[in-house]
Amino acid sequence: LYPIHIDVKKAGIGRGQLIEELRKRNIGTSVHFIPLHRHPAYRQVLQHCRGGFRSADELYEGMVSLPLYPAMTDEDVRDVITAVREILWESRPTALVSLQSGLSAPVTQL
Repeated sequence: LYPIHIDVKKAGIGRGQLIEELRKRNIGTSVHFIPLHRHPAYRQVLQHCRGGFRSADELYEGMVSLPLYPAMTDEDVRDVITAVREILWESRPTALVSLQSGLSAPVTQL
C-alpha cells in the first residue's frame, strides 16, 4: 500500500472526490485503514466516546491508498503522480498538499 493524506481544508477536495477523479483516469484507489472506533464490532463499546477520536477521524477523512504493486512500471508510477497533481492543482492551485508514505517516511510536498 502507498497511503497518502490529503488535507481536505487546504486541498479544496475531499477524499471521495479524489478517488472518483482518479477512477475517471483508470487509476484504482481505496481506503484501507478505518479507525477502530468506526468498525461495527467496536461502535457499541466505544459509543460513549463519540467525538473523542477527532485526530483519528480527521486523518481518516483524508487518507487514500494509491496503487502500488510489483508489476507497476515507472510509466504507471508517473501516471499516478501526474494524475494526483493535476486533480489537486485543478481543485486549488495554491494549496500545499502533503503526501506521506508510511509512518516513518518524511512528508513530501506535491
